[in-house]
Amino acid sequence: MKVIAYDVKRALTLLAVAAAFVFPVSHAGAKGMKLGQAIKMADGPKTYDANTLTVEQLQNCLAIETELDKLDAELTSERPSIAKQEAKMNVVESEIKFLKILLETDEKPTTQEQVDDINKSVDRHNKLVADYKKEAEKYSILAKDYNAKIEKQKNASNNHNSQCAQKKYYESDMVIAKQQQDTASNQDSALSQATNFLHNTTPKTGKAN
Repeated sequence: MKVIAYDVKRALTLLAVAAAFVFPVSHAGAKGMKLGQAIKMADGPKTYDANTLTVEQLQNCLAIETELDKLDAELTSERPSIAKQEAKMNVVESEIKFLKILLETDEKPTTQEQVDDINKSVDRHNKLVADYKKEAEKYSILAKDYNAKIEKQKNASNNHNSQCAQKKYYESDMVIAKQQQDTASNQDSALSQATNFLHNTTPKTGKAN
């Protein structure tokens, strides 16, 4: 007959270790405020001050907004996977708690069948704890990556608020800034396509027979 006083305490300790792997997922982080009102082009030279953005500063602001849009899209797409993993862990944890209550009863088994049932429950408990640890490790990877992007989003939002939000600019400067941004984006895209083409068409070298 198997020993009834199985190592339940060790199994519960494993569960605590598994929980320690989990990183809290933050849903904070907001996109920076939009730029201020555009200045209509007037006769005479343009004048710039601390609250009027130059073309170069506008380019920087547009780059920050692009980064914020990219991060927001990535975070939105990742949330369902994190929620699904949380739900999976909750199901396993609920069964572990149920078995824990069942195994901690003071009622002593009086038949071999009862002993076998208890030992099966102990085996099931320990397997679930091992499963929970694996799922917690998966969750920690998802959460760590998500929280890193949240931090990037916060930093970009703060930069936008301090450098761009509510500041004025000339409409013509914005046109130039957007044109330069589009040109840079097209160049990056062309370079990426050329690199991929060269990578895919480069002959593979190998040992001669």
